[in-house]
Order: sequence, then structure tokens, then C-alpha cells
Amino acid sequence: MQKYIIIHPIRKNKKYSVLVWDKNKHKYVYHLSFGDIRYEHYKDKTPLNLYSHLNHLDKNRRRRLYYLRHKPTNDKNSARYWSNKYLW
Repeated sequence: MQKYIIIHPIRKNKKYSVLVWDKNKHKYVYHLSFGDIRYEHYKDKTPLNLYSHLNHLDKNRRRRLYYLRHKPTNDKNSARYWSNKYLW
């Protein structure tokens, strides 16, 4: 069983990082980063809400620029999942 925690970014030019906690191993097994600070997003819905100043709130742009290029996924171990869920 895994638990996911959104934190401040670990990598340069990223908006957020997600730590993946493995309950069986009792440790963090890896992290992934998502979002790029150089670009806007639809709306920052993370608990940290660090980049709300980059919200554009344009539904047409959201559909045209993001969803047509990046299909939704249910894989929580991918940056695409976290970006879809919390930024778009």
C-alpha cells in the first residue's frame, strides 16, 4: 500500500513534488515532480496552493492546449496524473 504526499518542489523549475510512501517498507520509495514554473495552468488545486498566481481559468485553453495533448490516466505514479488532478 502506498501513500502520496505533495510537497514543495525538489527539482529545479518544477511546481510540486510528490513523495511516495510505501507502508510495507516503512519509507519513502521515490518522488516525482510535476508542473513547470515557467508556464501557466488552469487552476492550482493543491493543498499548498503555491502557484495560484499562474492560474489562467480559461476553459477553452484548458481543453485545447492540455487535454488534447495529454490524455487522463489513473496511474498515481505518473506526473501526468498529478498534473491532471491538481493543475488542470
